[in-house]
Amino acid sequence: GYNQEDSIIFNKSSLQRGLFRSCYFKTYDSTEMSDNKNNMDELFLNPTKHNIDINLKKEYNFSKLDDDGFIKEGTYIRENDVLIGKYSKMGAGANTNYMDSSVATKKSGEGVVDKVFCDYYNTNKQRLCKVRICTERVPEVGDKFASRHGQKGTVGIVLPQEDMPFTKDGIVPDLIIN
Repeated sequence: GYNQEDSIIFNKSSLQRGLFRSCYFKTYDSTEMSDNKNNMDELFLNPTKHNIDINLKKEYNFSKLDDDGFIKEGTYIRENDVLIGKYSKMGAGANTNYMDSSVATKKSGEGVVDKVFCDYYNTNKQRLCKVRICTERVPEVGDKFASRHGQKGTVGIVLPQEDMPFTKDGIVPDLIIN
């Protein structure tokens, strides 16, 4: 609870103004590959914009990709949004099979696309793509905080400013460490 040992009481108004907010970055990456031995190719492409018979994964959302199969910087993404459109081509001639190999966000992977990097990584003109997602984290009940001196505690309660104690001059603290 909020009044037990090693707990912290936070002022809700301070949190809304941005106190202790942080950004969490996660990177997704993929590469194009060719395997001449097994007659298999993996290529970047937006599978919904081209006339290729690919079995798309039904739970994925391909609507935010550009024509090359990459998501744009600054796009807000949610769970199962595709970041890198990719397909695998196996076989040759009439026996060619196409499979969806797209890279999508994982569970609770929402945020904003911070950076998209795509470039050739070998002499065969095969590309490498990296997408960095930024997720803003706001402190909530149960989060652990520590000072530089190792005094740590968990957030026990987030109180509205009018319920916090105040001085005779009306100064309200941002947090109270018990």
